[in-house]
Amino acid sequence: ITAAISSVIYATMVTEWGKGASVKSLIKLTMKPVALTIVLFLFFVPTGWLLLPKIIKIVLPNYLDGLYAAQWMLLVGFMEVFNVFGNIYNVVKKQRDRLIYFMSGILSWLLTIFILYYLFGLTLDIFPKAMIIGFITMLMVNLFHMNKYCNEKYNFV
Repeated sequence: ITAAISSVIYATMVTEWGKGASVKSLIKLTMKPVALTIVLFLFFVPTGWLLLPKIIKIVLPNYLDGLYAAQWMLLVGFMEVFNVFGNIYNVVKKQRDRLIYFMSGILSWLLTIFILYYLFGLTLDIFPKAMIIGFITMLMVNLFHMNKYCNEKYNFV
């Protein structure tokens, strides 16, 4: 779902940027689809969290050990909604900032895995939990960059 939304938003952002839109208007353009997706996920994630144990017990009983990790993966899917804002890097041609955006997420993911492993040992749920921390880190870096871009002037050729 989030990849499809991101693709559509990216195409729209590129078109608007080509017409001379500001970074602020590109961000505003992204808000409505992101807000609608968040509303959908606010329904589906808790519903999935509650139904998943019942479904796994009936359909895939051999996989009950992975149930807790699967529930956390629902939250990872929710966090992916915010990656839509990462389209801005390609649109305004800020690839170095995009690298910082991705590397911050990867580094925080790795650090979180090591911390959770040290605290709780090797369990399947440390990976999606670390992904959530990685996505939160990426969101914060993204917000910093978007704020910076809103205050920059761009020359259109």
